Amino acid sequence: MVSRFAGATLGLLAFAVTILAGLWAGNTVTVVLSRAIGALFIFCFIGVALGAAAQAVVNEHRKRREEAALAAIGADGSALESASDSQDQASQAARAEISSTAAPAKPMGTRGLQRPALGVGKS
Repeated sequence: MVSRFAGATLGLLAFAVTILAGLWAGNTVTVVLSRAIGALFIFCFIGVALGAAAQAVVNEHRKRREEAALAAIGADGSALESASDSQDQASQAARAEISSTAAPAKPMGTRGLQRPALGVGKS
């Protein structure tokens, strides 16, 4: 998929640049189109090759990361269980600390929420 996208993008870019350069130079339409079509195919193949190489690099990197993640977990999954247990203990400790340090909420009275005087009707 990446190789086809890269090929199409580079091919169309080369086609457009070749047409603009040919028209700017004052070449005839047949010369401009024949060169543009040639550039389209050449750069399409170059783009397909570059896209395939990029996809291979991405696939290899993804495969190495998956292997490293599986190696970190271990064959029996013990590392995964211990990590989730430590996360549970940490979250419980954080909740206990928050509840012990938080001041009890005081109910708000209406004293601070009085409406300001608008000055209507005063002389």
